[in-house]
Amino acid sequence: MHMWFNTGMMSAGMNMLKEKLPMANFDAVLKGTVSAVSISFENGKISAKSKQYYNDEMTKVIAANRPQPISADIINRLPSSDVVAVMAFNFAPNTIKDVLKMLGVDVMANAFLATKYQTGIDELLNATKGNVVLAISDPQMNTDTMSFGGRTQIVPKMPSAKFLLATSVKDRAAFEKLMGLVGEAKKQMGGKDEGGTNWGARMPFLSGINYKLENDWFIVSNSPAYTDKFVAGGNNNFPFANKITGHPMGAYVDLQRIIRFFGSMAMAKDSSSAEMNQLALNTWENITATGADFNGKYVESEFEVNLVDKNTNSLKQISQFMDKVSSYNKRRIQEEGRWHESMNQAMPDSAAMAPGYGK
Repeated sequence: MHMWFNTGMMSAGMNMLKEKLPMANFDAVLKGTVSAVSISFENGKISAKSKQYYNDEMTKVIAANRPQPISADIINRLPSSDVVAVMAFNFAPNTIKDVLKMLGVDVMANAFLATKYQTGIDELLNATKGNVVLAISDPQMNTDTMSFGGRTQIVPKMPSAKFLLATSVKDRAAFEKLMGLVGEAKKQMGGKDEGGTNWGARMPFLSGINYKLENDWFIVSNSPAYTDKFVAGGNNNFPFANKITGHPMGAYVDLQRIIRFFGSMAMAKDSSSAEMNQLALNTWENITATGADFNGKYVESEFEVNLVDKNTNSLKQISQFMDKVSSYNKRRIQEEGRWHESMNQAMPDSAAMAPGYGK
């Protein structure tokens, strides 16, 4: 299956930024942008490949700012053996500066930063190397407490997981200034971390979350131990790492782990839900994606949905899966209808039970 989109025309029609920045020349960036996508249903997997074409000027910007491929070392240093999903990407910070020039707002942006924050685009872009990784791991069911009406009550078990967002730091002073600007934009105040740097005041939206700037990394996580282990480095040698590295962007989602986790939840412990959970486990395996590869003319990306059965065409498997889901839903609706009918029959007639009825 092949698809073609005039992305530039679609983006121009839906670009809300034109109202906010009428002086910006968005056409210089968007005009001539075209997307071509092909989807194939192979045995055991669904594959999608895309090519993104840009106008000549934007192509020159991309060619001059090619990001480095993701290193397996960054993925393998994630401090967990139970990674559910991960996405990593590299970008060339100078791309932002070149795009601002194309938009015609670079001078205005520099003037604004110099007047209000005593800095400039070059200094802020020097804050990061352009490496970013986001991971979700260790899903579990947690019991918590909640105060209501002066009483503390136990909240039923809720799903939770560890998350980590890390970005590489090039110039620590510039990065601290960048984070300070973000904090000022929020116009709120927060707490102070153990290191003495008032990150809470600078980034109040991180209040209650662990964050650390150390060893050329800025890490945000909901687990201090998770953060410290990432900073220390390590090598978990994940089997999926080689599938998503070697490109400027890579992502992985463990569908089996997600299905098993939700299948273990209390809401999924009845026999009918267990049946659907097993059907999903027998069908879906994982998702991998790579992209942002520039070959001189266009940017390429690939996306795969891998299935458990490697010997049957994926389109046939999806059709069979949907048929079984439809059959299950019909049966569930019928069972619920019979249950409601039996409950109505078991209940005494309200009129017959009314005091003095029939006198």
